[in-house]
Formats: sequence, structure tokens, C-alpha cells
Amino acid sequence: ICGQIFANEHYFAVFYPMDTKSKAGDALRLFCSEYGVPERLAHDGAKEMTGKHTEFQAQVRKHDIRTRQSEADLHNQSPAEGVVREVRRKWYRVMFRKRVPQVFWDYGMRWVSEIMSRTYLRAHRVDGGIPISKVTGETVDISPYLEFGFYDRIWFRDNAGLGPQMPGRWLITSNVGIVMCYYILQANGHITA
Repeated sequence: ICGQIFANEHYFAVFYPMDTKSKAGDALRLFCSEYGVPERLAHDGAKEMTGKHTEFQAQVRKHDIRTRQSEADLHNQSPAEGVVREVRRKWYRVMFRKRVPQVFWDYGMRWVSEIMSRTYLRAHRVDGGIPISKVTGETVDISPYLEFGFYDRIWFRDNAGLGPQMPGRWLITSNVGIVMCYYILQANGHITA
């Protein structure tokens, strides 16, 4: 239904799909466990992020994160707003070019964010570099992203590779199982890892 994007001015972006807006705090908890605790966090005035007794504020207090709320309707106060616009723009391009049904927007936004965070964009920065490397300080492994593009037609084997070859669509890398594990859209409409 909705999603939370954490981004910085260097075009690093992480997208977490959510079934309700109230899970913004869960997204922050996941972000902190995957990428570390941010020193500062600027956000809009959404009630899910500003309410006293929300999970988001509980995570902010737990991790001692300094927060700043941007003023209403002033999107230029947060450098992440431009990154969010770029993620959405790239997703719509992919969706129209590959004729992806809109129902897969959550996988698409996550894929665009992951690709953008792992792509060298010299035009946007003077210092160059790869956005996710700037955040984690580690060399990025792009091998899971080289084989397929979003919504590409593929053949896969179910049942741990023992089943017959079946057609499907590649959606995104998976954090389930081994490194080269992917989410696949099966012909019957079910998604499997």
C-alpha cells in the first residue's frame, strides 16, 4: 500500500514496502540494523513520524538520532526529496518500457533504489563514487544484479532446482537463502524466492 524511503543527497536510497503507514518505525528499525544508525534524520511532518507514542519516535529515542522536521509544502528543505523524485521517475520509466503491471510497484521501487545506490553517477557529484559505498565504506558486490533486469522473462526450476523448468519473471534479489537467490513471479501469479 505504501513505502518508506531512506535517502541522502549522494543518491543512496533504500526502500521498504509497508502495508500500513504506521509501520514507518519498523522500517527505521530495519534500516538501522542493515545500514547502521544515522546521526541525523530529516523527515516530513507525517503523523507516523512525529507522534509521541509511535514506533518511529521510539526508534529515534532508542538510537539517539537527531531529527529535523521540514516545513509543510517546502520539499526543498530535505535533500532526500530529490532522490525520492528520481526513484519514482526511474520506476515509471521501467514500468512503461517493460509493461510491468502496476501491482508490482513495491518490487520495482525497491529494485530502482538498489540499482541507483550501486551505480556510479559522476554527473550528480563532484567527488564521484558509489552511493552505498559512501554509506557502508565497503566495496559493493553487484553480481546479483548482472544476470537479469527487472521483470525480465526467465526460466527457473522450483523445488530447490529439482523440478521441471518453468517460465517466470525476475523481480528482485532476495535476502532469503544464498547470495544468488531471487524473487520470481511464477506463471500462476505467485511470487517465490
